[in-house]
Amino acid sequence: MDAQQIEILRYQNNRKSVILAYILWLIVGALGAHRFYTDRFASGMIILTANVLFLASVLSGNFIGVVGLVILYGALLRDAFLIPGWIRDCNNAILDKMLVNDQSPESIAISNIARRSPIVLPKGTNNEN
Repeated sequence: MDAQQIEILRYQNNRKSVILAYILWLIVGALGAHRFYTDRFASGMIILTANVLFLASVLSGNFIGVVGLVILYGALLRDAFLIPGWIRDCNNAILDKMLVNDQSPESIAISNIARRSPIVLPKGTNNEN
C-alpha cells in the first residue's frame, strides 16, 4: 500500500457523513447534536440552552416559551437545508489538515480540486513532464 492510498484511507475514516448529520438532526436536533457533529459548538450550545430554557418556560405556563420554541424549531427546519454545506466545509477542513505538511504540487492540486477552486501551483514549479 503506497502513501497515497494511506492518505485516502485516512480521509475516508475521518470524513463526516451527511446521512449521520441528518439522523442527528431528526432525532436529537432540538438539542443541537447535528451542530456539534458539524463542529459548530457555539451555536450548538446556544440551541441546547435555548431549548432547555424555552421548555422550562412552557412547563411553567409562560407564553414566551411557546414563542421561543416556535422560533427555535423554525431555525432547526432551516438547518435541514444547511447541513450538506456544513459537511462539505468539515470535510474540506479535514483535507486541508491532512495536506498542510505535504506541499508537493500534486497535493496542492488535490486540495484545490477537493475545494472546487482553480488549481494554482507554487511559483517555480514546472507544470510539464
